Amino acid sequence: MVSETRADVLVVGAGAAGLAAARDLSAAGLEVAVLEARDRVGGRVFTRAISELPAAMELGAEFVQGAPAELMALLRAAALPIVELVGEAWELRDGRLGPASDVHEAVERVFSSIEAVGDDDVSFAELIERRFPGGELAEAKALARAWIEGYDAASPERISARALAIQRPAEAAIQGDRAFRVVGGYGRLLKWLRSTIRDPDRVLRLNTVVAEVGWRRGRVEVVARGATQAHFSAPRAVITLPLGVLKAPRGAPGAVEFSPRLAEKDAAAARLEMGPVVKPVLRFRERFWDPESPEEGGRPGRPIHLGFLRTRGELLPTWWTTFPLMSPILNGWAGGPAAARLGGMSAPELVDRGLDALARAFGVRRAWLDDLLVEWHLHDWQRDAFAGGAYSYVAVGGLAAQRALSMPLDETLFFAGEATEHSGHHATVHGAIASGRRAAREVLASVGRG
Repeated sequence: MVSETRADVLVVGAGAAGLAAARDLSAAGLEVAVLEARDRVGGRVFTRAISELPAAMELGAEFVQGAPAELMALLRAAALPIVELVGEAWELRDGRLGPASDVHEAVERVFSSIEAVGDDDVSFAELIERRFPGGELAEAKALARAWIEGYDAASPERISARALAIQRPAEAAIQGDRAFRVVGGYGRLLKWLRSTIRDPDRVLRLNTVVAEVGWRRGRVEVVARGATQAHFSAPRAVITLPLGVLKAPRGAPGAVEFSPRLAEKDAAAARLEMGPVVKPVLRFRERFWDPESPEEGGRPGRPIHLGFLRTRGELLPTWWTTFPLMSPILNGWAGGPAAARLGGMSAPELVDRGLDALARAFGVRRAWLDDLLVEWHLHDWQRDAFAGGAYSYVAVGGLAAQRALSMPLDETLFFAGEATEHSGHHATVHGAIASGRRAAREVLASVGRG
């Protein structure tokens, strides 16, 4: 039996963008149906809460980047406390653990070259090599490249310097050099957004995999598959599919077929990239990295308040704690090319190699670490059919692609999601939320309620 549902607006996806759009549309009195392929809300926000700890195991998005006004207002409305990241940065270099090198000024010199990029777009790698050729500022260039790989999950040879020239001042405007953590996990905000949708239990359809979207002006018909096939129809729809899903080839798991094809959207998506990330999250019985750790009487050379740890030359080049929230959780991270190189490695093998690296970094026995390990989780976003990667970045020559991807079609299909955010805040939760609210405004304007 095929079920049929009619609504004023269909929202495809219950990640940050979809929930934000549905919240505003339902508040305006429109009948909304939210179609979500997963068995949970949140999309690439994937929180495993631990009742006895103030911090959670975040398998996806984790940090509030800067202090964006719209997101901060939502956190206040939801009564969700946040804490600022203030821990120490250390590094493992030449086999020795110590405070991270202070090369900030030199790295900023490298990044400042972005401001001089002209109309002819080039990659970040090409730009900094033009500005500082050969061995000039070699270490700073290497650290800048590593930052692009880790923070933007991007290839320095692929990412657009012109896009970075927009991103950097946009981040500066929201104090992007600061970062915060939601106490109890980012997923609490997504659950709150869900609760603010009118009649969420009826509106939200989980385990509903959208396979086909047929559309013409003023009419959208969706075929979805779950336990049974279901049909949904509405005069308009908000599409919040991740870039990786929009780019998935026809017939691939998770791919959505539009009829007629969205040729302009396909062309825009082709000029954007989905960055890969590998992020194992490990929970131990105690914070073994503290100086007071009992292993062999403790190691007085360890940081007192460890925030971030760089492990150069290791498979996972970055680790961080949940400080200032005190929990025995460590997060590993590899982004961009570093993550792509791990594509053939199984999750248990990756965690095994990560534990080896941690034992070397902190000078403890691997068997002792194994005994301390309580649990670990790793979600493969690249192989996730409903994500296709971690988050987006702009390839060389693709600066106009984000705006093109965001444009409505015939007042019928509207588009949201972090990849459609074109003011420098893509690849962030606050950018996704802003895009969902922007799409909701476009829908309301189209029906005379804007």
